[in-house]
Amino acid sequence: MIIGLYILKSHKQIHSIFKCTNHLIAVISLFLVFSLSNHPLFGQDFSYRLLDKAHGMPTNTVYDLMQDKRGFIWLGTDKGLYRYDGSEFKLFSSKKQDGKSLSNLMEDGNGKIWCQNFSGQFFYTEADSLQFCQQLAPIGSFFQGRILQGRYLMSMGNRSVRVFDIKLKKITRNLFQEYPTPHASIDDEYCYRFSGILNKITGTSANGKQIEISLPKEATAFYHTINNGKIYFVPKLNATHVYTLENGKITNKIPLVGASLVQNISLIDQQYLGIYTSSGFYLVDTQSQTKRYFPNITDKNITAVIKDNEGNFWISTINSGILFVPSLSMKVIEPQLSFSKLKAIDKKNKILFGTTKNEIYQLNLNTLTKQNLHNGHTNDEVVSLHYDNLQQRILFSSDKFYQINGPKVSTIGKYAIKDIKPIDKNRVLVAATGFAGTYDWNSQNKIEQFSIGQVRFRSVVIDSSSKSIFLATSDGLWKLDSAKRKTEIKVQNERISALDLAIRPATNPTIFAATSTKGIYFIENSRVIKHLTKQSGLEDDGVYKITFHNNQLWWLTEKAVQSYNLQTNQIQTFTKADGLPEADLKDIALINDTVYVATLAGLVSFPTTQASRSTFIPKMILHTFEVNKVPLPLNQQHTLAYNQNNIDIRFSVLSYRSAGEVKVYYQINDKAWELLAPNARSLNLPELSPDNYQIRLKVVDADGLESKVQTLNFKVKQPFWTTIWFWAIILGSIAFIVYAINRQNLKRLKREAALKAEKLTLEKDLQVHLLTAIKSQMNQHFMYNTLNAIQEQFLYGNKTIASEQLSNFTQLTRQILDVSSKRTISIAAEIDILTKYLDLEKMRFSEEFSYTISLGDNIDEDYHQIPPFLIQPFAENAIRHGLLHKQGEKTLEIHFDLDTSEENIICIVKDNGIGRAKANEINAKRLKKFDSFSTSASKERLKLLSGDSPNKNFIEYQDLPEGTEVKITIPI
Repeated sequence: MIIGLYILKSHKQIHSIFKCTNHLIAVISLFLVFSLSNHPLFGQDFSYRLLDKAHGMPTNTVYDLMQDKRGFIWLGTDKGLYRYDGSEFKLFSSKKQDGKSLSNLMEDGNGKIWCQNFSGQFFYTEADSLQFCQQLAPIGSFFQGRILQGRYLMSMGNRSVRVFDIKLKKITRNLFQEYPTPHASIDDEYCYRFSGILNKITGTSANGKQIEISLPKEATAFYHTINNGKIYFVPKLNATHVYTLENGKITNKIPLVGASLVQNISLIDQQYLGIYTSSGFYLVDTQSQTKRYFPNITDKNITAVIKDNEGNFWISTINSGILFVPSLSMKVIEPQLSFSKLKAIDKKNKILFGTTKNEIYQLNLNTLTKQNLHNGHTNDEVVSLHYDNLQQRILFSSDKFYQINGPKVSTIGKYAIKDIKPIDKNRVLVAATGFAGTYDWNSQNKIEQFSIGQVRFRSVVIDSSSKSIFLATSDGLWKLDSAKRKTEIKVQNERISALDLAIRPATNPTIFAATSTKGIYFIENSRVIKHLTKQSGLEDDGVYKITFHNNQLWWLTEKAVQSYNLQTNQIQTFTKADGLPEADLKDIALINDTVYVATLAGLVSFPTTQASRSTFIPKMILHTFEVNKVPLPLNQQHTLAYNQNNIDIRFSVLSYRSAGEVKVYYQINDKAWELLAPNARSLNLPELSPDNYQIRLKVVDADGLESKVQTLNFKVKQPFWTTIWFWAIILGSIAFIVYAINRQNLKRLKREAALKAEKLTLEKDLQVHLLTAIKSQMNQHFMYNTLNAIQEQFLYGNKTIASEQLSNFTQLTRQILDVSSKRTISIAAEIDILTKYLDLEKMRFSEEFSYTISLGDNIDEDYHQIPPFLIQPFAENAIRHGLLHKQGEKTLEIHFDLDTSEENIICIVKDNGIGRAKANEINAKRLKKFDSFSTSASKERLKLLSGDSPNKNFIEYQDLPEGTEVKITIPI
């Protein structure tokens, strides 16, 4: 956070100081230019990822930043207060802000974030908004507030320190302090401010106690911080040292480079002291007192540095956004240069490198000075590079094939050499487009070529013990023995299309072949003995550069540097999450225990011992649970209506090191885990069907570490029209309607019968009256039985069957109404009514009951007529009295035919029930007796229809060994 030039009294003073400073910098710059013109200094800085407006930041100016207890990063910027979760910048604002700029971020004991603007207003977060603290009136200028013990906000009033109790929301004390500077620091008990006039630091506690710490006359302070009883302080202008004050005495002086303008100091992670000056950034380990200096970010106006709970450093700047540093040990040399090729010079601790602009440099790793050996003044990339350690000669290929011997650069020929490997002290092996061959340093620029066909040669290695040559070509991997006999090396009879080769020297050497799509092959004795792929741990199956060093295999994929330990079989992976730049990775070299990677954004270096796997478990935080776009509380189990079925769950994922490359999975109930789209921070579940739901979410980071599973439980209820009570009402309504309609029909039939009685003879009146009465009584009895059967299905929960049979019953009722006024109907119509009735009765017996209805050869079902509903009572009696009490299979057979005279229709109703005798016994025991009205009514109807033969026996019963047979004779 930036503090103004408080001790300067006028603009003239400020202008004078900056003018002198600029002259001094100019003199120093000229000195460096002249003294280092032949061997320019290379800068070396930590590798960082830039977060700025081009990468989604709302602004490039950040005054302060902090990480809260939950893990969110907060930014005080010139555009306001933002919360960052690694994906989204969320703005917190207030209409009462006097200007958008906010700084001095603090967190109280309740997790609220406090901040100030440069007018002295204090604000705090509440829910998703920013609230103005009205009790702390601004004093018109910026003096840092500090929160003590998570509860007390210590701020400056008019020549006084105000103690504001956050819990009580009131100022509890006003304590006098004279001439304080804007900067403040705290420890567990006191808030400290420096007085320049009195040259002392005053500490004020929340209970009103004050202490004074006088500084030695030779030292002065503007910025200060406290750690473990030690006070670190530094002046703002012309700072040459950072002082350590302990027990009233200066115990240490940390030297700075030149007289610097200090912009801020801060304590980082209770371990590091960050010092931000005009001449660079310093990081001091307060435990070991070791200092690290980063001079090459002087173009960045640093305001604050924090270390998050993953171990990443965040460096905020003015106008340059945020520098995100996963590891301080991953460094970048000259990020302005585009490196393309590397060659280690181990014994001299130097590295030879080529660029994409046809340049060759030698870099001294001890002094970080470079020497230009060749400048081709073209944009041709250096694609191969070799150094002769004995003669200190260089071969390289770009637009041509060159040799450098001392200061002389000579052209060997216009060859596109892809790889160069030494054979002996005078010869090297080369692989080129269209040929391979040997080059003798003493051959006057001639290459002895050999070929195995019209192929492109990509890489070459030689086994020094057997003198065998291994060639990676566009047409497979080949071995040439010392007699130049060629053998192709295949895997499962397939060619190996290698891009680069490396070798582990031994009596029985191992060849490592890097391929573009199939990973890495380990080859011994011309056979593949191991195959590394993405399933084995490769970041990508496309590997285009590989090298062997100290029993470790190192290689490059498109976005990662990886190593394989041949003893432990462990793979380490380094990606942008570890600090690699997002630029193309071109080449790799190792010197001692340091890895060097050529990239288009500088030369990256890191120790081989650097840990590549994070131990920080990623974290998921749920924000909202929205139902039809209406937020509901997260900590409750909700019961939702059937139409509240559009669910949206919003969350944050905290895994900054993974650089957004995390995978979010969700699970619905016990189904398989599903992967959300990349960078998705919400789960949308539209149009959920009624059910009980358990939604589970988790995060897996780039290192395979899983977060704690977050769980939400809720229920979506059934629609009301699918409930039992709803269908019970519907069924009851239908039954009532049918009953009312039937009753009206009965009344109508009675009135019609009365009118006909006046016109017919007494006998015919009596016959019609009796027949109509019997029909009406029989119809009413049948309907009640049918409704009772359907009701049972609903009670047993068989909704589908009940719905089907309800439709069947409706059709049957319609048929009953249609034929109730007819004297006769066709046998086909009677069979249709019987079928619907028996289907309804079948509901009571499930699969145990079956029936058949058949016709004789002499009968025409459409021609022959019978009275309606004549057979149904006999079928009903067979079911009720014969089959109802029978265990096991129940069958009913109905057969229609003509008698021999063809004057009567014979109907046989046959069941395999318990028989009449047992049925009578059961009926005798019942309290409620079942009458035989339907059967006797049928007898009366047959007698009335017979006319001349009223005493004839039209219904005959026969007891069978199993069941009963009824023969019904119907006059035509």
